[in-house]
Amino acid sequence: MRHAVLSLCTGLLFASSFTHAIDKPEQIAFRQGRKASEEGRFEEAIEQFQKVLRESASFEPMWTRNNLGYALFKLKRYEEAARVLEQALALPSKSHEPKLYINAVSNYLARDDKDRALGVCLTGVQRFPEQPWIWDNLGWIYSLQDNRADAAKAYAEACRLVEKDQQPVGTKLALPFHGTWICKQGNGGAFSHLSLLARYAWDFEAVNDRKRSVNGEGKHNKDYAGFGKEICAPLAGKVVELNDGAKDNDPGQRDPLTARGNYVVLEHGPQEFTCFFHMQRGSIAVKLGDQVQQGQRLGCCGNSGYSTEPHLHFALVNAKGTNGISRPVKFGPYTLVGKNTGASPTSNEIRPTKIDEGVPEAGELIENAR
Repeated sequence: MRHAVLSLCTGLLFASSFTHAIDKPEQIAFRQGRKASEEGRFEEAIEQFQKVLRESASFEPMWTRNNLGYALFKLKRYEEAARVLEQALALPSKSHEPKLYINAVSNYLARDDKDRALGVCLTGVQRFPEQPWIWDNLGWIYSLQDNRADAAKAYAEACRLVEKDQQPVGTKLALPFHGTWICKQGNGGAFSHLSLLARYAWDFEAVNDRKRSVNGEGKHNKDYAGFGKEICAPLAGKVVELNDGAKDNDPGQRDPLTARGNYVVLEHGPQEFTCFFHMQRGSIAVKLGDQVQQGQRLGCCGNSGYSTEPHLHFALVNAKGTNGISRPVKFGPYTLVGKNTGASPTSNEIRPTKIDEGVPEAGELIENAR
C-alpha cells in the first residue's frame, strides 16, 4: 500500500509583471489562460496559452509553456504536455521555477516513464536544493522503483525543510470509524509513511470478531472486514474536496495515477484539514460545501487509488490538495482493546484500556470509547 501522494502542481506560475494594467494581446491571452486554468476550464486555457506563443516568441516563454503543459496534463494529453514542458526545460535555467520540474515529473510518471522523471527530478533538486516538494517527488519516484533506501533519504530531506510546518495540532480527534480496527501503519511507517503528506498519517483496517482483517483468502474486496464499513468525521468541519469516481482495485493491485482514489477532505480551521483516502466507489455521502458534525457518515472504506487492500488512510494536513503537509495530532478518548504482535493473527497481549489522549501505533487494536 502506498499513501504518499505525488505532489502535483495544483497552482499556476504567475509573473509579477502582471500586476499592472495589461493591454498587449499576448498579455491579455496569458491572463485569460491563467483564469481559465484556475477555474478548471483547461481547454480554454490551452487555447489562450497557445495564442500567447503565436503572438510573441519572447513573452515569458517559460511561464507560458509551464502553464500550457500543466493544462495539457490535467486533460491527460501527456504526449503534448511532455513536448511543451521539455521546451520549457530547454530554456536558460535562470528562468526556471520549482513547479516546472514538479509538473514535468508528474507528466512523465503519468506516462510511466520513471527514468525520465528521475532525471528531471535530480536536476530539480540540484537547482533548488531548498525546495521540499522536489525532494518529496524524488522520494516518490524512488518508491515506485522499490529503491526504499534512497526514497527514505529524499523524504527525510523534504521533512527537514518543512519541520516548522509540522507543528502538533492541539485539538483531539475522535477515531473516524465505528467498531474495532487495527492500525496497520502509523506515523513515520517505513513502508509508505515517510512523505510530506503521510509522515503523520495512519492506515486503519477493520477487523472481525476473531481480530482478523481478512475473511478467507483475501482474493476479493468482500473478503476484507473493512470493505464497505462506515467512515465518519472525527470532528465537525466543512467538506472542501472529494472524489467518488475511482474504481476499487482488486486486492494486490493499485493505481498510481489516482493515488488518493476516492476521498473526502474536511476543513476544521486554519491549516487544519483531515483527509480520508481510498474510499469505496459510490459511497461518498457528502457534497462539497456541506457542514458535517463529529461522527457524521462521510462514506465507506474501500480499496481505490494507490492501495492494495481495503483500508482507510487518514491524516491531518495544513492545506487541501496534494500539497498539504501532515501534522502531528492525537485521538481521544478511545479504547485500546489489544495488540497484534504478529506472532499469530489473534495475538492480544493487553487488557482493554481507555486512552484519554494518544497516538495509535502499528499493531494496536482500537475503538472509540463508549
